[in-house]
Amino acid sequence: MAITQEDIQNKQFSIKSRGYDKYEVDVFLDEITDQFAAYENELNALKEKLSMMYGQLKSYKEKEGVVVELMQFAQTRSDEIINEANARAASIVTTAERDCEEVCKQLSEKKDYYMECAEKAKADYYKLQAELEAVLESHVRFFRESAAKIDSNWEERINAARACECAVEEEYEAAVDVPTEENTEEAAE
Repeated sequence: MAITQEDIQNKQFSIKSRGYDKYEVDVFLDEITDQFAAYENELNALKEKLSMMYGQLKSYKEKEGVVVELMQFAQTRSDEIINEANARAASIVTTAERDCEEVCKQLSEKKDYYMECAEKAKADYYKLQAELEAVLESHVRFFRESAAKIDSNWEERINAARACECAVEEEYEAAVDVPTEENTEEAAE
């Protein structure tokens, strides 16, 4: 049976001769009662504190369970997000590589086409250049030949025209009998 503060205070002792001094026993019991009361108060306060701590511990354990669940959920979701991001990144890289290959192929085809066009244009240029040189040489040759003919024809024509002019003058003078410088000089002598 647990002893309480009241048990100590209400305890009666039988009186015997030659026993303890009643007053001293009462004072001692009062001190014990006070100290017991202090211990009991402290014990009750500690029990309340312990009870409150058990409550907090229970709350923390409940929260810990929730936190653990949340952390597990967060880890799972994080893993899912990372996996989704990796899959998306792989898909983007694959698409980019495929698009890059397609663009490179198209650019290579265009380069080949333009190189063919450039080669054809170069060949056409040299062909046209050769044709133009041949035509130019032909025209130069023609003009030289024509000039040579014209020079010889003009000289002949000029000489013929001068001869005609002289003949015409002579005929005119003979027909008109116009004094000429020679005639005038002869007459003056």
